[in-house]
Amino acid sequence: MGLSRRLRRSWLQLSGMHLSRLLAKSVCWPRIPNFQIFLFQILFPRQYVLLRGNHETKVINFRYGFRHEILRRLTSKRDAQEVWERFNDAFSFMPLACLIGHKILCMHGGISPDLVSLDAIRMISRPLIDVNQNRLAQDLLWADPEDFGRPNEAAFCWNKNRGLSVCFNAQAVSDACRRLNVNLIVRAHQMMPNGFKFFADRKLCTIFSAPRYMNEIDNAGAVLKVAANGKVSLIMMKKSRIQSRQQSEELTKFPGKSEYTALAEIERFSEGN
Repeated sequence: MGLSRRLRRSWLQLSGMHLSRLLAKSVCWPRIPNFQIFLFQILFPRQYVLLRGNHETKVINFRYGFRHEILRRLTSKRDAQEVWERFNDAFSFMPLACLIGHKILCMHGGISPDLVSLDAIRMISRPLIDVNQNRLAQDLLWADPEDFGRPNEAAFCWNKNRGLSVCFNAQAVSDACRRLNVNLIVRAHQMMPNGFKFFADRKLCTIFSAPRYMNEIDNAGAVLKVAANGKVSLIMMKKSRIQSRQQSEELTKFPGKSEYTALAEIERFSEGN
């Protein structure tokens, strides 16, 4: 099932950050061992839930440096390949969404034309190696909000910035909340200068929890806190000025066909080692 179990706690915190990017850039988190991220889920299954993002897919974390980081840290290329493969196996089992207190729906990307019910998410089988084979799964990991279309008319359009999936407007969010009987949709997927941004009359909130992202962008971070009564509040993480430098690409895009074939080269590398 693609929808994780409901969380029942006096309060909880929601953060937006890629697991594979955090692992690949763990130099910024020197006191947090890589595997501790997964250990939290194992040790505290009712308190700690990891949702899959677009970087928890093989094509994307290969392109954006996760495999290279493992190769850099391990002396054996065979061992590095095996570790990278096993991480991606684990990613394929991660839930795509989470429902909190029956009223807050969380995912990494956004809503979809195929999100007709919560059961539609539950029906997504896991492990799911290639999310692009399922349009709903793809949108849950890749979709973005955007102001477009006619007032009071729900609309979806091609996500040209990402190269796949969709963009959705404010009315699509309102319709989804009514159809799914939820009050709020929480997602990540986009760097927010202030760490968060509301959309669709506060029915959707984008959370980005990495201040000074990649130590290149002068952004704040935020965490969304949900109380037992459903009231939400924001915990802010201050930014600090950094020296001007060339920024790497912040917006993740899906690789073109020529880059996608790099996975075939990975398989040949694996067979030859």
